[in-house]
Amino acid sequence: MPPIRPTDPSNRLTRTKLSALIAFLPIALVIASMIPSSWAISPAPPLPKDELVAFYNATAGDNWINNSGWLAPDTAICEWYGITCDSINGEAFLSGIDLPANGLKGAIDGLDLLAYPLQRLDLSGNALSGGLDRLPIGVTVLDLSRNQLTGPLPSIYGQEPIYEIPDPTPPALNVLDLSNNEFSGSIPDDWRELELRILDISNNQLSGNIEYAFAAIGDQQAGELYLQDNQFRGTVPLEIIETRLWETDQPFSGGGLNLCWNALDISSPELIDYIDRHHVAGPGWQDCLNRERLAIDPTISGSWFSPQRSGEGFSLMLLDSGQPLIYSFSYTPEGEQLWYFEVGRSGEQFFDWPNLLETRGDFGTGLRFADDTPALRNIARLRIDRLGPGTIHVERSVIDYSGCPQFDGLPPEDGEPVPLPCPVSPISDRSAQIQLSRLAGTSCDNQHENQWISGAWFSPERAGEGFVVEVLDDGRGVVYWFTYAADESGQQVWLTADAQFNDNTLQIDSLLQPTGARAGRDFDNSELALEDWGGLTLSFSEEDQSTARFESQDTDFGSGEFTLERLARPMLAECD
Repeated sequence: MPPIRPTDPSNRLTRTKLSALIAFLPIALVIASMIPSSWAISPAPPLPKDELVAFYNATAGDNWINNSGWLAPDTAICEWYGITCDSINGEAFLSGIDLPANGLKGAIDGLDLLAYPLQRLDLSGNALSGGLDRLPIGVTVLDLSRNQLTGPLPSIYGQEPIYEIPDPTPPALNVLDLSNNEFSGSIPDDWRELELRILDISNNQLSGNIEYAFAAIGDQQAGELYLQDNQFRGTVPLEIIETRLWETDQPFSGGGLNLCWNALDISSPELIDYIDRHHVAGPGWQDCLNRERLAIDPTISGSWFSPQRSGEGFSLMLLDSGQPLIYSFSYTPEGEQLWYFEVGRSGEQFFDWPNLLETRGDFGTGLRFADDTPALRNIARLRIDRLGPGTIHVERSVIDYSGCPQFDGLPPEDGEPVPLPCPVSPISDRSAQIQLSRLAGTSCDNQHENQWISGAWFSPERAGEGFVVEVLDDGRGVVYWFTYAADESGQQVWLTADAQFNDNTLQIDSLLQPTGARAGRDFDNSELALEDWGGLTLSFSEEDQSTARFESQDTDFGSGEFTLERLARPMLAECD
């Protein structure tokens, strides 16, 4: 099978299918529950062909990554790439547009398509620019994040419907994500009339009326509000404590609020108690207020850990594409080894990963499959802010699936019903971490002749597992092998060691497997045990080719040899 390449857009559909099946299933159910059954007796709104053509032309449709079917005279609108249709009384109507990271460019303000009633509009991760003249309040789930939109947030006043809305009125805007743009100014006062379940306007340049963002969260169910990394300043009104936000019943686990990286003054005991109960990662949120940060550069690439949690951490690489690739190694609450990975998003002073992926597989063969679908699931989200040359602030939330034994880390078998509800719980924390190693070549004063070897490597015959190699300026190589158990359990295994390079060969006599520690606040360094797994030799003969030879002390793993190909390359400094 082809490798699971984090940077390959062709894998988006596979990962989306898995995420929708497991991690995002509750959201899908909420959206479905908001669609009234009485729509079945309502007239369907007409398919907006002219508006779709105008949208295609305004966003450089001929240059999209995938524009299959669009404007083709012999292809029905409902078969255009990214278009989803449903039907009312046998008549098709447009229900969703999904074109994330598809190369869209240009302005979208003034387009009548934004006034069409949709269940979902996802244009995230493109290069859409200009302002936003209307808030599509007839869209149930709207995601315009990670674009280049500027100007003030749009008001909802004066937006008359362009289309005849079915009776009864379809669900109003429920999930709104405008994060990672360049919106500025204040929150419009009429946003108090919104009844959102999720509002994410983080990573913008917003500066006023923070209380209206809280008021935009409806009171029908516990909501989520993400305001981090803006320019909000001053005091926060006490009235926000009336907002019904999501919180867990576990101490210090946090909830659905994030105020980090704003210059806020919060001193009221009542307000502090409210934020303690609702803020992501729980108490300690003051550590990320009013803090100076440094810009991201290649020297951030390397291994990081918290001294209080020695035995877990992550290998981080700023790729030559400008994106961050992370492999995080940790443990489950039961003490099993756990690792997860993904390519994230870059800001000037931060990285973030909305979805980090966990896999299941078998040693020697790689990923497991169920119904031709690889065993992947969304298990965590993570954000890193750079505080100093060798210090970062880490905020993470890991989903504990131990309450879902029916999945055992795998999708249901073909034809097996999805068991619901699936009790999951997040484990959130924040920490200051220090850099344990730094890749050679990330600055002009830490060069080494083998620095070209650094990166992520995989075997096409063992897709779903691989190696991360960090070449240091003293000639050592740090290796992480992310693989699986050899007992057909599907359990993840990660191994690590470092050794001195001999030309282009790295020979490790004792590859270590850390075991015994547990995730969450029960982590105890004293429980950690380092087991000698066996030997490993990596020989790098060409720029993008290598050979791995291993001999384990565990007979279940045995010994063997296989070839490796480069999966990702870190960004190195350009020096004379």
